[in-house]
Formats: sequence, structure tokens, C-alpha cells
Amino acid sequence: TENVPGKVVLNEIELAKQVTELNKLEEKWRKQRQIEEYEESRTVGWVGNAELLNGRVAMFFLATGLLTEYWTGVSLPGQVEEMLRIGGFIGFE
Repeated sequence: TENVPGKVVLNEIELAKQVTELNKLEEKWRKQRQIEEYEESRTVGWVGNAELLNGRVAMFFLATGLLTEYWTGVSLPGQVEEMLRIGGFIGFE
């Protein structure tokens, strides 16, 4: 096995240095990956995922309100007022 082309023979000290450097590099990349995964999973605050979710929910409820207005004849502000009255937030004297 000594006449293998491209084989590099390292002594124990050089090998230990390589292992140490590789472990440091692995730890650095692991921390970077964990930070990226955390940032991608956030849905609260000023992050892209939260804004995307907020926009989708707003469009869903706008469409729901418009369909409700079409079927019942109650306008969007009228629907909000009715919900607030039913919830007991306004209209009690």
C-alpha cells in the first residue's frame, strides 16, 4: 500500500490538526444552518413568512366578507358592526 499514486502520508500531529480544523468548520456550518432554519421558521415579527401569512389571511377574509355581502346584502362595515354588537363590544347602554 506504499506505492499508491496520490496517497499522502501524514504523521499523527498533522492528522490531529486536520481533524481539529474540520471539527471547527463543521461546528461553524452547523450553527449557520441552525440560524437559517430558525429564521425560515419564524412567523411572527417583521419577517417575510409573517408578512406572507398575514397577506394570505387578509385576502381570505376579504373574499369571505365580499361573498357574505353578496349573499346577505350587508356591507363589510355592517358585518363588522354586527360582529362587534354580537360580541358585546358596542351597543350596550
